[in-house]
Amino acid sequence: MTEFIDIISDKEAALRFGWDKVPENSECPVIVEGSPERLKVATKKAGCDIICPDVSHKEGDFMHQKNSGMDTTIVRDAQKNGISVLFRFSDALDSYGKVRALVLSRMRQNVLLCEKAGCTMILTSGTQNSIGVRAPKELIAFGKIIGMDDSSAKSAISTNPAIALKRARERKDPNVVANGVVIMPKETLD
Repeated sequence: MTEFIDIISDKEAALRFGWDKVPENSECPVIVEGSPERLKVATKKAGCDIICPDVSHKEGDFMHQKNSGMDTTIVRDAQKNGISVLFRFSDALDSYGKVRALVLSRMRQNVLLCEKAGCTMILTSGTQNSIGVRAPKELIAFGKIIGMDDSSAKSAISTNPAIALKRARERKDPNVVANGVVIMPKETLD
């Protein structure tokens, strides 16, 4: 099982301080979840791997769109910095009635934002216990419910998480200078 670093904070200054606690050579993916303000700070940082918007908050929606926890600025910055957006099945499963419909519609809006910007998406069970763990086909069906097509739902449970883990491991590698820039050993060049 892969461990991860989850930075949770309500204030922007505390979130920035949280980055200092993340070891530079850590190969654990850094996940930031919560309000749009926290996600804006996280998408500007190079050390973040995954963001998870809070779709189950109690705040009301705007006049012509859902208050989905993300906006185009967050998604554009996430795409530019190679940060993935996480969708948890447990957010929908743990809610009921009108709240579940609201959570699903907010997730659907976030999927549309991600597809428009070309941002990678990740689907997980997001559960705290073994009872809530779902099979891959169930997660693909959930991805279709929230607006993903078949190929993007499949890559959201297989390819995209592997990319996020690889990015976190590259942070530990001393030969990686920047995103996509790797110092190659001499024997591999011959």
